[in-house]
Amino acid sequence: MNDRGGFDRCILAAVSNPYRGREPRLVSRCRVEFDRPSGPVEAETEDISARGMFIRTEALLPVGEETEIRLTLPDKTFLTLHARVAHMLTPHAARALGRHPGLGFELIGPDTPSRLMLRAHVDNVRVPATVTAVAPLNIKSTRLVEEGLSVEVALLDGRHVNVMALKTTHPHVGDHVEIIEHRHHTGRITYSWK
Repeated sequence: MNDRGGFDRCILAAVSNPYRGREPRLVSRCRVEFDRPSGPVEAETEDISARGMFIRTEALLPVGEETEIRLTLPDKTFLTLHARVAHMLTPHAARALGRHPGLGFELIGPDTPSRLMLRAHVDNVRVPATVTAVAPLNIKSTRLVEEGLSVEVALLDGRHVNVMALKTTHPHVGDHVEIIEHRHHTGRITYSWK
């Protein structure tokens, strides 16, 4: 009886959380090119993750088809990735859902340098912010107090976060800066001064 009850709970947990194990997705419009039998297709991504991406396009491929994807990140880094079509959203279905047509790709094959660079891009995103306050650090380490500052920044979505910065970076209230948003695999998000 105990074995069966535990088994039922495992099935229920897996069914009740359909997004379990889903990688965090980053909404990002990146230039992308992939191959079709009729030739290369230029498009843009809707979102990307370390394990795949959704590409906005009406040039569809069948589910299960494998192709090479050439992706240009916002910082102009060029990546070549091998992927399989996991799902498609036809123009008709996309209109009914109020979305863009396109293809959901799953990255396949070993961890190549391009895949590792994609993961680093997704996990560490540069976020625009405005400095709203600068203060001394309130910690016990004498060296950090001498060399560092506590900087409060306002993100574009209205949230305020605190980051530690070196005094040599000279942050001032009103400065428009970029900070790094670190997306941890546990779901935790932290920030650091760029």
